[in-house]
Amino acid sequence: MITKILIAVNDEEAGTGYIQDAFEIADKFGGEIALIDVAQLVIEYSEAGRMVAPVENVNIEIAENTVNAVKKRFPGRVSADFEPEGDPVTEIRRIIGEWKADMLIVGHHKKSFFQKMSDTSREKRLINNIDIPVLVLPCVEQ
Repeated sequence: MITKILIAVNDEEAGTGYIQDAFEIADKFGGEIALIDVAQLVIEYSEAGRMVAPVENVNIEIAENTVNAVKKRFPGRVSADFEPEGDPVTEIRRIIGEWKADMLIVGHHKKSFFQKMSDTSREKRLINNIDIPVLVLPCVEQ
């Protein structure tokens, strides 16, 4: 039985139709919904040779803002949210285990997803290394 659905989001996809579709699908199962946006670790970056800000902090802030934007769009429907730092595949697997998710919903951009599937991409690693159903929805601009 599917009672906990984890929806992976990122700043590129927050404004796309797949988020709406993901919530509609999750509602049909009637379970809890959680959001995850993984901030990828990068040590630092510089602008014109000057340290502007640690990219890690910027990425964490972007992840938090993305999750909060989706929660605002769907008030009262998210029971948990996660903004871990690190490798997306590793962190999504960890959160699935800790939160005991029964399904993962992810979005993909039609052109790039299947091209990436042919190499050692993050999407391929994710699908091949998760032991729960993964639903992949197309990202369509709203």
